[in-house]
Amino acid sequence: MFGYFRFNGHTATYKMKHYYKNYYCGTCFALEQNYGQLSRMLLSYDVTLLAILALAYDGADKSKPPCCMCGKKKRQFKEDRWKKVAAVNILLFSSKLDDDINDEGSLKARLGKLLFGRVIKKAKQDYPQLADIIDQGYLSLADKESKGCEVTVMCREFADMMTKVTEHCFNLPANDREYIRAIAGWLYFIDQLDDYDKDMSRGKYNALAVSGISKREYVNTHISDIVRYLQELMASFDEVKSNTDISVTEHRILYSIISETIPSVTWRVLSDIDLPKLLHRKRNVEWSDPL
Repeated sequence: MFGYFRFNGHTATYKMKHYYKNYYCGTCFALEQNYGQLSRMLLSYDVTLLAILALAYDGADKSKPPCCMCGKKKRQFKEDRWKKVAAVNILLFSSKLDDDINDEGSLKARLGKLLFGRVIKKAKQDYPQLADIIDQGYLSLADKESKGCEVTVMCREFADMMTKVTEHCFNLPANDREYIRAIAGWLYFIDQLDDYDKDMSRGKYNALAVSGISKREYVNTHISDIVRYLQELMASFDEVKSNTDISVTEHRILYSIISETIPSVTWRVLSDIDLPKLLHRKRNVEWSDPL
């Protein structure tokens, strides 16, 4: 399990936490039902957010968390939209492995390709056009990396790719597509900042990296640039929030992601504080410590 869009349950209603768990577990079951048990290791919090966007209006019974389901009830996760969510999860993971192999010849990434080879191959066979969109998106990112483009250019490129992915897979309303575009740009930026020191030590490309200084030094000496980048990336957040239908429980979750999760994760990454874990106990799914 990995990703940055981790739901903050401390300020959420029970219904919001319950619904989030449905989509989180549903994404996991969609992986299992369509691509086998091994694929569940690839479960991403970020793709769970995509599932909420893609399936918010599907009319499914959300009274019982999917984790309580068994036998025939699991078969609902073979439905086309759930299967596409699972495929997006796998294909994004595959392209990230390819990127790591091309950037640094990563042995870990090569082992990942071997371990999940059959899973990746099946997802590509099921959705060749989707696989091509993601592959071409990463190739375009690599091209801009080679040209030394500014980080905001890279963020927009990644946002364009994710918007194309969602447009290809799901018939989303215009504001939901803009939601994906807005948060995807932030996601690329925060990933670059979070991985700054690791990328520098491995000799891997990082759009923010300045030779000879650490992440802490970069943050201290380039804070005005970081603020400018974030202001540019978050410029559309208020408009997206104002057009979000918070009468729908899923969209209240999406609203909270922009209002609470993104600011909190941004602060934690800037401050070198580890992201909190998700709990699956009596307190349902939530952050392990308050904001």
